[in-house]
Amino acid sequence: MNKRILLTFWLFAAILVFGLITSAVLIGFALPQPEYVNLGPVSSYPPSEKPYFFGHGTPFFIVNTGEKTYILVAQPPHPKACPAKWMMAEDKFIDPCLGIQFQLDGTYLQGPSPRNMDQFEFKIENGDLLVNVNRVIEGERHE
Repeated sequence: MNKRILLTFWLFAAILVFGLITSAVLIGFALPQPEYVNLGPVSSYPPSEKPYFFGHGTPFFIVNTGEKTYILVAQPPHPKACPAKWMMAEDKFIDPCLGIQFQLDGTYLQGPSPRNMDQFEFKIENGDLLVNVNRVIEGERHE
């Protein structure tokens, strides 16, 4: 094998490696990355008969029933719905525009919604509650 063929081989190998690395970096930037928002210690949200409301960005509710925690998207799953509000006197979420109603855990009660309230993905890490505001889990459909 002469030097010209060897140099040509190494040139193409270097171009291939450079192309693979560049492609991997570009794909990494193109894919949506989880955007976890740290909401502080879980102990800041003790079990309650009412939700904790967060209104910045996409509004959502933190619900801690003592048995389970939910991060509910405040916008009901209906195209014409308005953000739900927690009605303390009635112990339920109510959409003021369409009258859609949900229980504290996001379970559908009545109105034109096709399913339960949607939820955000979340995790608990080092005692902190982290919410992925880019990952919505659709609520279960009802009949």
